[in-house]
Amino acid sequence: MKIDLGLIGGYNLNKILENKKSFSFKTKYGRPSSKIYLGNLEDKKIALILRHGEKGDILPHQINHLANIYSFYQLKIKKILAICAVGSLKKDFKPGDFVFCSDFIWLNPYPLTFFKIKHLDLTNPFSENLRKKLIKSAKDLKIRFHQKGIYFQTLGPRFETKAEIKMIKNFADLVGMTNAPEVILANELNIEIATIALVSNYACGISKRRISAQEVEKIMEEKLPVIKKLLVKFLKNENSY
Repeated sequence: MKIDLGLIGGYNLNKILENKKSFSFKTKYGRPSSKIYLGNLEDKKIALILRHGEKGDILPHQINHLANIYSFYQLKIKKILAICAVGSLKKDFKPGDFVFCSDFIWLNPYPLTFFKIKHLDLTNPFSENLRKKLIKSAKDLKIRFHQKGIYFQTLGPRFETKAEIKMIKNFADLVGMTNAPEVILANELNIEIATIALVSNYACGISKRRISAQEVEKIMEEKLPVIKKLLVKFLKNENSY
């Protein structure tokens, strides 16, 4: 069975798939975060993993990124779109905006790799091919988006302190807890990957109020119809190249 696209997203993303079914899957790195959901967007076959599990109870530091990405590799998927909520470090990146990430910073204290000895070139960690098609799709739909953005990965599961945000906003535009490992591991397996980051809130110290997990979940739920339209348009643009 040919699968046109792999998706990784939040615990409610399976709502956008049509004619969906799910099945359990296991890799040599263990089980992925959720069952594999197979379904359709228009006439394209999609495979989806919910990175935080079916109930949304897998915290960022508990995600089995190795199993998630290796599952797609075993299913012979060549392209992945990762959809994630992010905090904004810049006033211009407003809640509700979409950002197609162009680079990331992750000063990870532990190695995460499929390989024992290998130095991976990440000059362009996000697929320019997929990013260009996302940009065209967003322009076609006239949604508010940013063509580029640097993602700074933190460990979570807590939100960052004001002092941390004051430091990292000098180097990045967005902050999140999940995406960098997905991008690294996909690159190791020669799978194209791009990220659709949805700004859910201004980060601590930039926002004038306290941040809550509920507001992150709320904006993701509100934007699900737009995410679906963007993915459908992206798949159509895939065919036009």
